[in-house]
Amino acid sequence: MLTKFHTLALAIAAGLATVSLPAHAQKAPPIESGNSDPVVQVSAQDAQMNAAIADAQTTLAIFLEALAEPPEGAHSFSFKFPLGGYEHIWVRDVRLEGNRLLGTLSNRPFQEGWRLGDPVAVPLSQVSDWSYVDAQGYTHGGYTIRVLLEYLPPAEAAQVRAAYGW
Repeated sequence: MLTKFHTLALAIAAGLATVSLPAHAQKAPPIESGNSDPVVQVSAQDAQMNAAIADAQTTLAIFLEALAEPPEGAHSFSFKFPLGGYEHIWVRDVRLEGNRLLGTLSNRPFQEGWRLGDPVAVPLSQVSDWSYVDAQGYTHGGYTIRVLLEYLPPAEAAQVRAAYGW
């Protein structure tokens, strides 16, 4: 049952790369739906993913500061949250309003009733990852992306790391 898993959209970061990730034997295989981007199920008890989400929450103030006063050349501000409580999906066109982040869905959701580009308002406490790219091309944040790299063959993971400046 999907509610037992964090379902993570694999269009890894808004506008940067879409990656189809083959699952390791111990992981659930990617789910494909005619209407959604490929997703992979990760157990809600996955220690690495939960630590990445905790790191994103702990460092959220860094993202909010950069969003409020973007460093010169910074772009591609986005965040991830659990749509429907379990489908961790990226949001772009981000702005802060009170204690919520607003934006539009950056991936095609797996869940019915949602579409790419739908507007969302997300309490800060529900942010599960964040990212932005600085003037040198380095992607800040992206904690869950780093965990998902283990799903890629080594050469593809290296390409993604290079594209993100890691």
